[in-house]
Amino acid sequence: MGTAKEQAVLRHGLTGGLLCLALLGARSEVIPIAVPNGSFESPAADFVNTHIDSWQKADRPPEYPEGGGFLWDQLAGVFRNTAPGAADNLINIDGIQAMYLFAIPGVCLFQDADTVDGKGSTPTHAFSVPLIPGNRYTMTVGVLGHGGGMLEGVPLELAIYYRNDRAEAVPIGTTLVTNSATLFPDRRHFVDFSVTTPIVLPTDPWAGRTVGLRMRSLVDDARRGGYWDLDQVRLTREDVNPVAPQLAIRQSGPSGKLALSLESRLGELYDLLQSTDLNQWTPIRTGLPGTGALIEIPLNAEPSERVFLKVLARLQH
Repeated sequence: MGTAKEQAVLRHGLTGGLLCLALLGARSEVIPIAVPNGSFESPAADFVNTHIDSWQKADRPPEYPEGGGFLWDQLAGVFRNTAPGAADNLINIDGIQAMYLFAIPGVCLFQDADTVDGKGSTPTHAFSVPLIPGNRYTMTVGVLGHGGGMLEGVPLELAIYYRNDRAEAVPIGTTLVTNSATLFPDRRHFVDFSVTTPIVLPTDPWAGRTVGLRMRSLVDDARRGGYWDLDQVRLTREDVNPVAPQLAIRQSGPSGKLALSLESRLGELYDLLQSTDLNQWTPIRTGLPGTGALIEIPLNAEPSERVFLKVLARLQH
């Protein structure tokens, strides 16, 4: 869980008493987000398996000749690393498997909330990560070029995208990896490349939508051929401009009981604690998820009591 740091102390006077709120806010940090089958360990392969769990392949374009050479479905899959000490052993692989992607126009692997990986026709929604305003997102992938005699200058696109109202994948950030001997001096070490989105603004059309991750061959027909090896897809988010939660105390209902109003944010969890002496704290509510709107927490304190409340805001992993 994220740590928290004190931002301010707010004193709020109520009938016959004084209620003190210790207001704490989430600290900016980089939060790792799990990517289903991000290391391409599933399904297990004795050598090669053309299925890739949790990831979806792009549909075959009409211009690809399905009858000759490799079938379209064979152009991406998982493979098992060779034994340690072998001349072609991938030294810095994560786990024992990685993914290959042919340098053929249109070959693409992607994952989002609506991905169908080939096991069925219904999305599992296993990867459903919201694009939260005030955050930026980074995808990092281990990449290895020069496979199968791939030519210099062949491009691979890494992208973070969202789906618009027409279900179209719209990139938010992209990085182009270009095959070269400078970037890939040998065939045994993956090299990390990253793509980072701009800070998500509340007015962005992708704010509140879910994250999509994509790796796509952008080679042209003149330089087609060969393949990329890819491994260990990682995703992080960073709350760039954290703010302390906005709090208010009011009396609610005919009994005049107190309630705490909290202006919450998506992606944060809130813990509310109570004390009478600032030494011993008793949890009232823990792990209350932010909704992006005002939430209200009933309090046991009477208006005439002197009570201290502490609200901790932390980023949700």
